[in-house]
Amino acid sequence: MHKLARLVLLLLVVASAAVADADNEDYERARRLHESGVIVPLEKVVARVRAEYPDSKVLEAELKEKEQGLTYEIEIVDKTGVVRELYFDARSGELMRSKQE
Repeated sequence: MHKLARLVLLLLVVASAAVADADNEDYERARRLHESGVIVPLEKVVARVRAEYPDSKVLEAELKEKEQGLTYEIEIVDKTGVVRELYFDARSGELMRSKQE
């Protein structure tokens, strides 16, 4: 049993490192795209979300590559518990659509 516990711990460490590497790669990609002027900064889009939904909290923000191009997907929740997904064009910062869950 001792060997099994060590193996499980090792697998958890390896899996955590893989997730951290993927997150770092995503960050570096977004940083390069922003610095080259391809996309607007995420902070600008989040500021817009906070202005339009002042009583909401940002749960998640991701840069995704979709058929229509680069998209910021922002998930928010308001004080009543309503969750919305907002989709912004990452090049212009314009809201493309929103979806309430």
